[in-house]
Amino acid sequence: MTDPAEASAFPSSANQPAPIQASHEDFRRVHDHSTMGVLALNADGTISYANAATLAYTGLQKEEILGRHLSGIYSVAPQNSGNEAKVLRMEEITDQEFIVNTRPGEERWLLASSKVYRDANDQLQTYLFLRDISGLKKRERLFSYLNSAAEELAKARDTQSALDQIAKFIVPTFTSWFTIDLLKDGKLEEVLLKHDDPGKIEWAREYRKNYPPDPNGKSGAAVVLKTGKPGFVPVVTDEMIVLVVPDPVQLKLVREIGLQSVIMAPVYGKDAIIGVVNFISSNTERRFDETDLEFALNFSNLIGLSLENARLNEAAANEIILRKQSEDLFRFLTDAIPQKMWTSGPDGRATYYNQRWHDYTGISGFEALREKIWNILHPDDRAKATVEWPAAIQKGLETETEQRLLRYDGIYRWHLSRFTAHKNNEGQIVMWVGTSTDIHEQKEARMEIEATNDNLSSANEEMTAVNEELSSANEELAAVNEELATTNEELTETQTSLGKTIEKLAASESRFRFLLNAIPQQVWTASPDGALNYVNDVVCRNFGYSTEEIVGHGWQKFIHPDDLANCLEKWVISLTTGKEYVVEFRLLFHDQSYRWHLARAIPLVEDGVIQLWVGTNTNIELQKANEQKKDEFLSIASHELKTPLTNIKAFNQLLQRAKDPEKMVSFISRSSQHINRLERLINDLLDVTKINAGKMNYSMELFDFGKMMTETIDNARLIEQGHEIVLENEAKIDYYGDRYRLEQVVNNFISNAVKYSPEGKKVIVKAKVENENIVVSVQDFGIGIASEHVAHLFDRYYRVDNTAMRFEGLGLGLFISSEILTRHNGSFWIESEPGKGATFFFRLPITGNKTATG
Repeated sequence: MTDPAEASAFPSSANQPAPIQASHEDFRRVHDHSTMGVLALNADGTISYANAATLAYTGLQKEEILGRHLSGIYSVAPQNSGNEAKVLRMEEITDQEFIVNTRPGEERWLLASSKVYRDANDQLQTYLFLRDISGLKKRERLFSYLNSAAEELAKARDTQSALDQIAKFIVPTFTSWFTIDLLKDGKLEEVLLKHDDPGKIEWAREYRKNYPPDPNGKSGAAVVLKTGKPGFVPVVTDEMIVLVVPDPVQLKLVREIGLQSVIMAPVYGKDAIIGVVNFISSNTERRFDETDLEFALNFSNLIGLSLENARLNEAAANEIILRKQSEDLFRFLTDAIPQKMWTSGPDGRATYYNQRWHDYTGISGFEALREKIWNILHPDDRAKATVEWPAAIQKGLETETEQRLLRYDGIYRWHLSRFTAHKNNEGQIVMWVGTSTDIHEQKEARMEIEATNDNLSSANEEMTAVNEELSSANEELAAVNEELATTNEELTETQTSLGKTIEKLAASESRFRFLLNAIPQQVWTASPDGALNYVNDVVCRNFGYSTEEIVGHGWQKFIHPDDLANCLEKWVISLTTGKEYVVEFRLLFHDQSYRWHLARAIPLVEDGVIQLWVGTNTNIELQKANEQKKDEFLSIASHELKTPLTNIKAFNQLLQRAKDPEKMVSFISRSSQHINRLERLINDLLDVTKINAGKMNYSMELFDFGKMMTETIDNARLIEQGHEIVLENEAKIDYYGDRYRLEQVVNNFISNAVKYSPEGKKVIVKAKVENENIVVSVQDFGIGIASEHVAHLFDRYYRVDNTAMRFEGLGLGLFISSEILTRHNGSFWIESEPGKGATFFFRLPITGNKTATG
C-alpha cells in the first residue's frame, strides 16, 4: 500500500510553488511516520525538517541534521552537486540519485524528487522525497561485476588459470575467506583456498588437514551437497559456533577465524553437484545480505561452468598433443622402413609420402612431389598405371604391379608397387596405403635369365643337351619367381599389418606400443635429458629383464665396458646439439654373450623444443662376423697369392743366372708347380664370382665315371707326391654330368685331405654304386675336425684354422664343390673325429640320370 502522504508528495506541476492549505508544521506531521524519507530545506539550503526515515538513511540524530546545509549529508559527486544547485535554485528534480554518507566507509544510495511548497503564511520550503535504492545499486554493481568475471573466465584455457581468475575476482573484493572443494572418490578435495591476508593461508590449510570437511556429515557442506540448497548465515554468533563445534580444541581454532557471515553454495557440473564453495567474511563491517547470496549462487554456477570449460579445453589440448605425438611417431616409423610408402584419400589423391620417396626422387616438399609423381613413372609404365589405378579406386581392389621409377640421378629402377584399401567397420574405404619396393637387381637377373633362355632356345632348338640346360634354367627361374612370390606375400602381410597398425595408431598410445613391439629391432625412447623411459619387447627378450628393470638400470648395465665411454661421449653430444645419435656397440644378452648393434636415435621436436628421443638398436652381429671373415680372407688371399708369385720370381732370377742345363730344368719344373698353384687360386676366385652372379657354366654330357676317377687319382699322385693316394673302387658306370666340374670336386676333396694330414701320408679314395646312387669318399688320417666346425666347412671362406695361416688355401674349394654337387642334385657330408682324421663324402643320384652300367 502506498502512503497517502507519499501519493500526494509528487504533484504534477513543475516550477511553480504548490500551495498548501495548512502550515508547514501540519504538513510535516503528516510525514513524520512515513516510510519514505522526507527532508525540508530553507531558501539558503539549510535543513529545517527531517523525518524518521531520513534520519535512518543518514545515520544522524535530529539535532545533528537540523540546521546543517544540504551538502553536509551527501558524498561529493558530480551528480550530487548538479542536483544540489537545482534544489537551491528552488527548481524541482525528479528521480535523481544521491549518495549520502552514513558510517565511515559506508554509503547509501537515495532516489530523490523535490517539490517547492508555499503555505498559508506565504512561506516557501523545498521538500525532498527520498527512497533507499542501495540494495538495487548493490545488485546492479554485483551483477556488472559478475558479467566482467564471466568474460575473463571464458578466456581461461586450463584449470589453474581459471582458479587464479576466480580467486582474483572474489578475494578481497567480495569476501575475506574463500574456498572451493570438489568431490573426488567420495571425499571433498580442496582445489582453491584464498584469504585477503596471505599469511593465514598456511594456517587454514593446517586446520583443514586436521578437520577436513565431511561430505557425509549432518551440517555444513554435507547438507549443501545432499539438498543442493545454499547454506546462508548473515550473522554468525558465538552461540551458533559452540552448537556446531563441540570439540574444545577445534572451537578455539574456529574462533580464531573470526566468523561474521557465511555463504555455502553448491557447484554444479554437467549433470550433478560436484562440490561446494565457501564465502566467509571475518570483517565485522561486512556481513552478507540477500543480494550477496544471489550473487554468490550465480558466481558458484559460473565456477562450475568455468571449471568444466577449462577441463574440456585441457582435454582438447591433450588430445591435440597426443595426436601430434602419434602422428610424429607414425611418420618416424614409416620413414624408418626400407620401402617407399604413401597414403591417399578414398578418391586416390595422395595425402602422405614417407622420407624414402623424397630421398629417392630428390624432390623436397609434399605438394611438389604430389604434382610430379606421375612424371616419375617410366613412360612405358605410365599408360598401364593410368588404367589400373582408377580401376582399383572405383572397385576398391588390392593391386600389385611392377614399374620403373625415376631416381634423382636420372636412372630408372624397377619397383614392386602394391596398394591396399583400408576400410572402416561399414566397409567404406577411408584411405589407401601403398608401398614401392626396389627389386631392380632381382628384376634384371630375371630378365637376363629370360633373355638367355630365349637365345638358347632359338639357337639350339634341336639339341637335347641345351634343352636340358634350358629346363634347368627354367627351374631356377621358377625358384626365383617362387621366392619373389614369397616376398610379395610378405609385402602383402606387411602392408596389411601396416594398414591395420595405422588405424590402431590413431586410437591410443597402447596401440602404438603394439607397433613398436612388432618391429624386429630393439626400439627405445628417452626423455629430453637423455633418461631412458621405454624399451619394446624385443629389448626385454634379448636382455632377459622387464621394461621397468631395464629402464631402471639404463644402457650402462648392458653396453660392453670397452664401448661405454665412446657411447656416452656421442650421447652427450647429441643431447647438447639435438643432432642424430649414431654409434656401434656390443650389448650383453641374457645368455651372457655380447652382440654387436648399430644404435640410431633422433629427437622428436615440437615448436623448437625436443619432446623425446626415439631410437633403434639393429643387430649387426652377422655383418660384423662377415666383415671379420672378409678381412681374414683378404689377408689369407694376399698371402696365398703372394707366395707363389714370390717363388716364381725367385726361380726366374735363378734361371737367368744358371748355366747348368739340369738345374735349369729343375728350376723350370718347380716354377711350373707354383704357376699351377697360382692358376688354381685364380680359378677358385673366378668360380666364386660366377657362382655369385649365377653364371657358372656346365657342359653336361655322358661320360665314363670310373675312368674319370682313375685319371683324376693318377693326376693327383703326380701333384701330391708326399702322400700315398689309394683308389680302392672306381664305380664303373656311365654318368650324365659335367666331367670337368666333378673332377674338380674330387681334386678339391683330395687336396683338402692332403693339406690337413701332413703327418698322415695316406689318403684312401672309394667310389661305388649303392641304392641308385654313386657314393664317393675321400679319407685322410690327419688332424680331424671338431664337431662345431663340421657344419661350416662348405661355407664360403671358411677355414678351420682361420685365425692362423698354418695351412695354405683360400677356403673356397669346398664351397665351390658344394655348388657343383648341388647343380648335379647331389649331396655331401663329413664324418670326423679330432686326432684321427676325416672322411669327406658326396652322393650323385642315378635315378633320372642318363646313365648306363658298364
